Amino acid sequence: MVSDIKNRSKLSRLLLSVIFYFPPVMGACMLFTGVSNFYAYSGIFLSVAALLGIIFFNSFSYRDKIFANTVFFSLIYLYHGKMVFCRIFPESVKYAERGILSNYIDDPSVWEQAFFLSSLALAVTVMSVMLSRALAVPFLQHNAKKGGITLSKKIYLMFRDRRLELFIVAGTLFVAVISLKMFYFKIGQMGVRSVVLPFRLSGFIYYSHKIVVPVIGIIFLTFSKIYKKKIYFILACVVFISYIFIEIIVRSSRSSVFFVAIWFILFYTITSKDSINLAIKIFLFMVIVGTISFPFITAYRYSLRTGDSVGTVLERYMNAISIEENSYSESVLFKVATRLNGAEGLMILIGEKLESIMKELPENVKLIDYYTFDVIKSPEDIPISRTPGFLGNLYMVRGATAIILGCFLFSFLFYWLILLGEASWFRSGKVYQVMMLSVLIQVIMGGWIKLLLKLTIIFFVFFFAEGLSRLPFFRQKKEFKGRVVFYEEDGEEHHRK
Repeated sequence: MVSDIKNRSKLSRLLLSVIFYFPPVMGACMLFTGVSNFYAYSGIFLSVAALLGIIFFNSFSYRDKIFANTVFFSLIYLYHGKMVFCRIFPESVKYAERGILSNYIDDPSVWEQAFFLSSLALAVTVMSVMLSRALAVPFLQHNAKKGGITLSKKIYLMFRDRRLELFIVAGTLFVAVISLKMFYFKIGQMGVRSVVLPFRLSGFIYYSHKIVVPVIGIIFLTFSKIYKKKIYFILACVVFISYIFIEIIVRSSRSSVFFVAIWFILFYTITSKDSINLAIKIFLFMVIVGTISFPFITAYRYSLRTGDSVGTVLERYMNAISIEENSYSESVLFKVATRLNGAEGLMILIGEKLESIMKELPENVKLIDYYTFDVIKSPEDIPISRTPGFLGNLYMVRGATAIILGCFLFSFLFYWLILLGEASWFRSGKVYQVMMLSVLIQVIMGGWIKLLLKLTIIFFVFFFAEGLSRLPFFRQKKEFKGRVVFYEEDGEEHHRK
């Protein structure tokens, strides 16, 4: 009976891997069937090998495979998937990087090289993850012998007795104060010089908003999961809504809704399998909201620069759509689809022959600024910065060599950073993993080097919290009477009351 359940579970994991990864990878390979050159043959071979490696990896019930699949999913859909998307919807190309990609859409050599580099990056990443997993076996076995208590017990060790109410009050006040300061001083506003406050308060407020506020929201979600009370879920929603409000009003950010959706689905995926359906519903709802609000936030962003009303700017946008004879829904779909840069940026760099361009740039010129203003010719008076994506950044540094080394080291480093959350002593490890995975997704989508600073701040925040929870003030006074998870077996949680 047990063996039958395990076999069915393994078969379901294999089927999910095939369903999610087979279409974009094999779809991209089919674009180059019949092309007899090095790039096409090598790309198809590397793609198929990487796909088989992913399916083999997912056939095992690894507790840490959420990290691996986050990397695989992001790379495959941003590169192989985007190439297929551009072929199926060629009209979407004019929305990609101010239409610059249109210059190379019919150049087969650009497509072949981009396909080869994308396949090479995926194969190297799969190899790095599998090597990291093999090296991590002793750590995981040692951690399992420590008892394996998971989310409920760990979080309770940090917030027990009346300390729970104290944290809720303090956390809610902290979110309110940081949000008000961000709104009042317009800290982090795009397209204008940043406000400088004494004692480096500007940086403290900005990174508190970007890191600490989401952490508080995720901890409230944790309380709702442990104590089964809707008030904690409502508080989490209030925190995230305030985050979205500040991101839109102050920073005119069009991606804030999507990232909150990512935090929700990562939290429920990491903490248990029981709530995945709820996570998917929340994620789809917020993606729909984000897609609908996309043109309105865009109009608001440009109104800040021109001084015109949002309605006026939005009317111009709608008129432009009618002139181009495209429907509103198609325009928004293509703009959102090309907003997350992947294969488009890499193909433009290949077409412009900008391999290893970094060594030729002056010291005061950043890669992102060079790509935004010199490559895709974005007007300097528009409050926007663009990035060629993760592989595009590496390509500009040292071509294929940087892509190989960068993907290998990036995957290896992030694997161990996220695996740290599995340590038995790390009480807030699950919340830490959610934040680390969200940064991982941002790096793959944007390749922003400054996110390394965010990693450092995340470390500081969580290790400060870990140290604080071990002070005498937080020592346990009575037995935990809630729902305690004692161990996990075959990927399922087992607990006693």
